[in-house]
Amino acid sequence: MAIEFKSIPLKEKKIKFTIQLEDINGITGNNRFDILDFLLFKRREGEILYNKEKIKPEEKKQFVSYVEEFALSKYFQNKVIEAMYYELRRKGIDLKDPKKKLLESLKIVGLPSAILERNLKFLSSSEKALLRISIGLLSNPEILIIDEPFEELDKQNMQKVLLLFRRMTDQYNKTIIIISNDMDMIYQYTDHCMILQENKVILEGYTREVLRKSEVLKKNGIKVPEMVEFTELANKKEKGKIDYHRDIRDIIKDIYKHV
Repeated sequence: MAIEFKSIPLKEKKIKFTIQLEDINGITGNNRFDILDFLLFKRREGEILYNKEKIKPEEKKQFVSYVEEFALSKYFQNKVIEAMYYELRRKGIDLKDPKKKLLESLKIVGLPSAILERNLKFLSSSEKALLRISIGLLSNPEILIIDEPFEELDKQNMQKVLLLFRRMTDQYNKTIIIISNDMDMIYQYTDHCMILQENKVILEGYTREVLRKSEVLKKNGIKVPEMVEFTELANKKEKGKIDYHRDIRDIIKDIYKHV
């Protein structure tokens, strides 16, 4: 299942790309934000195929939610509950029991109900990351677009957010789109990715296949993921016997296996 975007205007050029449904997609490169309005189904140019069927942008607009990197800084409210109620009003979500919706959204991301009464300013980095995702889920979107979801998180909390994304795709059938310029994160945590550089799609496809094309990445001024560089160095010594993994421990196991 996929959404195909065709003849999409990007500056003076037209591009095409695909978003895989119910999976984790990564978008990176210096044009990564230039297609955001199309991902949010706000613009009418080009052609959009949703599971092979042609649709109009307005038909899917309400099923997409965008979570900005500094989303929490825009709220003038102090308490979490006030900010979440404000978001319900802003999105025009009318519910008989709005607090129940807030609690359900918090439960999905693993935050306790007690956080509703806390001040936004005093939340930890991981709590802020989870809360902005929770706010993005209030409209029950099919597609959640997240800008830099792992910013300021340590490795342990990054893993928690990744497990959350996996649960959202596997259990709740959500589609995740991560917008980031962190090539290491894109390589490790996405299933499919697309690189938009100099107004064109440089590479697109399965992440592990796309981001191992180090020569193409270097040619276009794009950072090669550290895991890929490490694997390439190991393969020079082991004559190409080391597989491309996302975890350094798996690469080391392969090295020991062939020593």
